[in-house]
Amino acid sequence: GRQRALLVCEQCLQRRLPSVQHGCGTTASDGLLQLERKRHPLRSQRIYELRRRELEQTLRLLPRSLAHAPKMFLAGASEGAMVVARFSNPEFEARLSGRIVLQWSCERNYYMSCNALPSLCEGRCASSSPVLALIGQLDPYFSAGGTNASSIADKVARESGGAPLTGSCYAQMRTQRLSRAISVVLPQHLLPLHGLGTASPNIVHALLSAFLRDPAEMVTSPPLAPEAGLCVLRAQDAAGPAEFVCSELGAESLRLPPGNCSWAGEFAHSVNYELGSLGVCATSARASVALTPALAAGISLGAAAVGAALALLCLRVVSLIRGRFRARSRHTELLDARSSRSAGTARSRRDGETEPGASGAV
Repeated sequence: GRQRALLVCEQCLQRRLPSVQHGCGTTASDGLLQLERKRHPLRSQRIYELRRRELEQTLRLLPRSLAHAPKMFLAGASEGAMVVARFSNPEFEARLSGRIVLQWSCERNYYMSCNALPSLCEGRCASSSPVLALIGQLDPYFSAGGTNASSIADKVARESGGAPLTGSCYAQMRTQRLSRAISVVLPQHLLPLHGLGTASPNIVHALLSAFLRDPAEMVTSPPLAPEAGLCVLRAQDAAGPAEFVCSELGAESLRLPPGNCSWAGEFAHSVNYELGSLGVCATSARASVALTPALAAGISLGAAAVGAALALLCLRVVSLIRGRFRARSRHTELLDARSSRSAGTARSRRDGETEPGASGAV
C-alpha cells in the first residue's frame, strides 16, 4: 500500500541508520551499502512508480482552464525532482512548456533502482524540450566527490565501485543532446545545504523568473548574461546544453533567521531583491520593462493608493449594511408596537361589552 511504498525516504533512511544525520553529511556507509544492495533500490523504484501514477492522475483531473493554459511547467525538488526529471507521458509532453529540476543530479545513485535509467523523461522527450536544473555545489545527498566527500551518493558510489558522479544534470543533458537544457550549480557560500531557498534565494528567484518567462531562450536570459556578473559558463556542448556556476545576488553576509523559519542552525540570506530588472517576471519577454527606482516607487505608491481605496470601499459597504440592518430593526419595532396597540384596543372593546352584564349579576 501507500504507507509501505513510502517506507524509504530520506527521513526514514535516517531512522534505519542512526548515524545518518540530516544535512550533516555523515553516514554509516557499510549499513547504507547493505541497504542499497538488498532493499533500498527496489523501494526507491516503488516510490518513483507511486509518484509517477499520482502525477498522471493529477494531469488527467486538471480542470479544463488549466489543461489548456498558455504555459504549463512541471517542477519538483529532491524526491519530487527525481520524479519530474524521469516522468514521461506522450499526451502531456506536447503541452509541457518546460521542466524545473531542483536538488537532483539526474544520475544513477543510491536513490534509484540499479536497473533504472537516469534519463530525462525516460529519453522520450524532444531534443528541444526546455529544462532548468538547479543544485547546490555541496549538496549533502547528491553532489560529486572531491570538494564534498560527505555526500551520501558519492560515498555509496565510491565504496560500491560505481561510476564517479558529476553532481549535476549536465552530463545527462549532454548525453541526450537537449538543446534547450540548462544546468546551474550554486556554491551556496560553500555550505553543505540541500535546500536552495536560504543561502541563494535571490539568484534562484531570478533564474526561475527568467525560465518561466521564456524557457526556450534561457541561455540568453539576464541572470545568465555576462554583464549581470552573477554566473560563469562552466561547460557547453555543441548541441546546446550548458552548465553555469551562479553566485547569490547580493553580497550581504548570511544570518541566523529568527524563530523556526529554517532548519536549526541553518543561516540564510535575509535581504530580498524582489524589484529590479532581474526580478520582473510578470511582463512578457517582448515588452519587458526596466524597473527603475522611480518606477518602483510609483508602483509602491500605486499599490498603497489601491489598498487605501479598497479599505475605504470596504468600510463604506459595512456602513451601508449596518444602516440597512438598523432601518429594518426600527421598522420591525414599529410594526410590533402597532400590533401591540391594536391588540390592546381590541381587548378593551371586549372588556367594555362584558362589564354591564357582570354588574347586573352582582
